[in-house]
Amino acid sequence: MPKYRRLFLFNPENEMAIANGNPYYTPPATILKMAEDLAYLPAYYAGEEDAVWVKKWPERKFLEERKTWFHLSPALVTGENLEQWEAGEYCPWGWSPRMYFLLREKHIGEWKPEWKELYGRRTAATCLQTLCRKLGFVEKETLPVVCETIRDIENAAKGGRYLAKAPWSSSGRGLLKISGEEIPSKNREWLGGILKKQGFVMLEKEQERVADFAMEFHTCGGKVEFRGLSCFMTGEAGEYIGNYVGDQQTMEERLTAWVEKEKLEHIKTALIQLLTEEIAPRYNGYMGVDMMIYRNPQGKICIQPCLEINLRYTMGILALFLSERFVAEGAEGTFSIVHYNSDGEALRFHDTSVRQYPIHLHREKITEGYAALTPVRQDTRFAAYLQVRKK
Repeated sequence: MPKYRRLFLFNPENEMAIANGNPYYTPPATILKMAEDLAYLPAYYAGEEDAVWVKKWPERKFLEERKTWFHLSPALVTGENLEQWEAGEYCPWGWSPRMYFLLREKHIGEWKPEWKELYGRRTAATCLQTLCRKLGFVEKETLPVVCETIRDIENAAKGGRYLAKAPWSSSGRGLLKISGEEIPSKNREWLGGILKKQGFVMLEKEQERVADFAMEFHTCGGKVEFRGLSCFMTGEAGEYIGNYVGDQQTMEERLTAWVEKEKLEHIKTALIQLLTEEIAPRYNGYMGVDMMIYRNPQGKICIQPCLEINLRYTMGILALFLSERFVAEGAEGTFSIVHYNSDGEALRFHDTSVRQYPIHLHREKITEGYAALTPVRQDTRFAAYLQVRKK
């Protein structure tokens, strides 16, 4: 039996599995399909002597292109039974009761019930309260309200526009827009379901969004390291669309076109201290703190510095690895995740893009062109793309 340094697994149901709490939890079919289609993604942040678990073996052409364009040839393992593989370390996208159960034969430990609160949005709300006290430029109006009943939501949402968020969800899922008017029956049903399953809802004032970004960190042995900025795009419903790929200076310039650099530095310093005190003693690994630049009702540009804390790998962290390892100096682009509703859609888009935007390399890094980061087949419903251009 081969032994790998690390074995990586992509499990996007992480927060859903934590909210459920049952080690036997089975994610919805759509999320299982997402995990299957995007299983190759950890290869882009894996290293030598590592392995990546995939459900379906990629085609030879796809693997050859990984070697040519990305110099990737990670060991791939497949099969439903994870117990047949040995590794020095097991690295899922995120930890949950379900993941500990799937790896139970590896004796890597067990999920502790008290960790659940750490992974929820209430942790981010608590950290935001601290940042409000430490940083005078953070508006208290951004603080979310915890609502435990429909009546609580109706009372808190009067006279404004709000976002109701499930305590445990990710990538823009588990989010509902609410106005000060009466809540429609369909929305009441959704809110009732979240309240029944998760116990409460986080209610935030909807802001005029200017830019979405995150600060990415890594913690190990109680120490927190800043890994970089990530700028990302979201849709109308708040769902994740994609990330900018390119150098850190360009991302900083984009953000400082709206806010002072000093504010970003103050946020980073305050967060490192806060994460060191609150998160690092109980968590090792990558984590991302989502933030937002917005325009308040008075027209002032402000920062919400702690929308979410994601204790796992994030698309922003993946974008950092793509930028550092594979994108040439003087080039930039986007990394995106796309969901398709029917078979054949992804393949048609892929075939067209390959013809229109061929890959160009300079000194073994991409200067321009299109590449699918995950295999695209006839039945693909989720695909990850990298599109690079010269600045």
